[in-house]
Amino acid sequence: MWTKLFAQTLIPSFVAMVIISIVVALLLRNKEEKYKMIPVQIIAVILVALEIMKQIYGIVTGYVTYWLPFHFCSLFIFVLPIMAFYKGKHKDLVRIVGTATCTMLFLFMCVYPTLIYSEENILNIGKDLLSFHTVIFHNLVLLAFTLMVAIRPYKFKAKRDVLAVLVFFACFCLISGSMANILQTNYNSFYYCQVAPIENIRVSLNNAMGGFGQFVYVLMISVGTICVGLASYGLLRLISVIVAKCTPKKSQQK
Repeated sequence: MWTKLFAQTLIPSFVAMVIISIVVALLLRNKEEKYKMIPVQIIAVILVALEIMKQIYGIVTGYVTYWLPFHFCSLFIFVLPIMAFYKGKHKDLVRIVGTATCTMLFLFMCVYPTLIYSEENILNIGKDLLSFHTVIFHNLVLLAFTLMVAIRPYKFKAKRDVLAVLVFFACFCLISGSMANILQTNYNSFYYCQVAPIENIRVSLNNAMGGFGQFVYVLMISVGTICVGLASYGLLRLISVIVAKCTPKKSQQK
């Protein structure tokens, strides 16, 4: 789940992100909302640029279906730009769903970072384009998460938010789970699981029920993904309450 190299790189990086986000929030605390969102907008543009770069690299060097944007982390190339630039009447909801999705990555990076990227990616960050993309991409999402939590450009409404998060992740599971099995490519662990105990369950289901066993496995992963998504929303609310209590009154949004 964790290694010494991850501890040496990820923990200092996250501390730096928190410090940067606090400084940015303090500098922008009396500015209009459109200015507060600029740092997140910059990150969103960089993420899209990184993804385009990766896709071009894949086309040039030999494309594989694993590079198609059906992974959980592929959500960020869509969610971050919408969250950063959308200014319509549903902006609170869009930002909360987007930030909850970022919170989910934060949760995984706290608990099981080696599932997100490998030590080899860290060691080859300056040598290999894909490793550079993987490490920088995910850390930029974490920075977007800390920035959103620090500036809090949204208002919570529990019933609305929970329903939206549930539907959002259910739609993701439907698309990603279907494509994983159609293309026989492991998006979001929908084709097989890297966690041995869960993979043993999948194999047992397939041995007992054939193709229907795989369907049951996909349904199981879907339920787990949705539950973690809802838990991430709850964690976001908790963190936001703590940040609000630690913020001087004059710095809080009206």
